[in-house]
Amino acid sequence: MEFDVFEGQSMWGPYRTTFGAHFDHYGKYHKTAGTHQYNQPDAEGFLTIGMLWLPGHISVYSMGQKRGSWDSPRVGSVPSYVIFDLLPGGFEYDPLDPATLPADLVIDYVRVWQRADLAPGGKP
Repeated sequence: MEFDVFEGQSMWGPYRTTFGAHFDHYGKYHKTAGTHQYNQPDAEGFLTIGMLWLPGHISVYSMGQKRGSWDSPRVGSVPSYVIFDLLPGGFEYDPLDPATLPADLVIDYVRVWQRADLAPGGKP
């Protein structure tokens, strides 16, 4: 399962983000669940985006507000990597408009926690 906790594309402008969960491969059986929102940045121009990931559950947050949740046995529970990217333009079928460039992704900080009761062997 892939979680796109924060996904931005230059074609959308600077403060629209998307959350997506992708599962069951990427071919004809590909499935997805997600949400998108326009965010008001804080006084310094940053967004705070988050995800609560529990067995069978995902909640997504933007600027301290819960923006969506999903309960399903399909929610993956294997350790995963955190990856950051900004798609210049859009998805593979969206053209790149040079007027949307330059596009920057500036990350101030990242925090990841693991609840002790959900950690292997009960250790975070």
